Amino acid sequence: MSTSDYDEYGFPLENFTELPVVKPRVRCCSHCRSPNHTRNQCIAYRYSESYDENTSQYREWNYPNPVAARHIRAKKEYNRCHPSITVCNHTTDDLYIYENKWGRLEKRFTIPARTTKTFTKELDEKDKYLSFQYYLIWDDLNPRLTMNDVFRDDVEEFICLEYGGGNYDIDAYGPPDIDSWKKAALKSRYLLEQLVRLGAKNNENYEPILDLVEDIQFPEVSESDKEDAGVPSVFTNYT
Repeated sequence: MSTSDYDEYGFPLENFTELPVVKPRVRCCSHCRSPNHTRNQCIAYRYSESYDENTSQYREWNYPNPVAARHIRAKKEYNRCHPSITVCNHTTDDLYIYENKWGRLEKRFTIPARTTKTFTKELDEKDKYLSFQYYLIWDDLNPRLTMNDVFRDDVEEFICLEYGGGNYDIDAYGPPDIDSWKKAALKSRYLLEQLVRLGAKNNENYEPILDLVEDIQFPEVSESDKEDAGVPSVFTNYT
């Protein structure tokens, strides 16, 4: 054996073994198996002794058994601290989630066209008493903009996330296409007026329906709107 096989005190290295590391024993509650307390300090044990099995206190802490009840409470607490927004974007445009940070909008998430995404907010202990405001907006805004710079038609939804507030499931179909509905309404009114002009009211089957059409209050429209809808206006055949 060479001299390198001995330590500085002359003991052979081959007989040296490292002492095992003994971890401190963690004592668990004998009732709910939680490592944070003993049975005398256990709320579940106290409720099991003080309340009937049909009470809410007993079922929350001891049903179906104390260990399973502890995991159920932990899962519920996790969900309360992690509110989320699930958005299904049905349009061909991207949708953006902005957070209102003291009046200034900051982009947090992007939902591409024809996709479904989930945004989750993780709340710390200090966030349990706060609410966080989010806006679903159809435009990719300048990060320095505020809510005063955003048009109402561009906002799909306003959401407030807070501790225990639950989750949001949103189907986004985009801003309403008012122009298309206006054109369809003007064309429909024009065709009904032509039926009246051709004597459709003389028919006993058509008369009740056409009388009901007269009760519809159409808003005032301009001649330009009529021209865009393809119905006669002052601009018809104008050269």
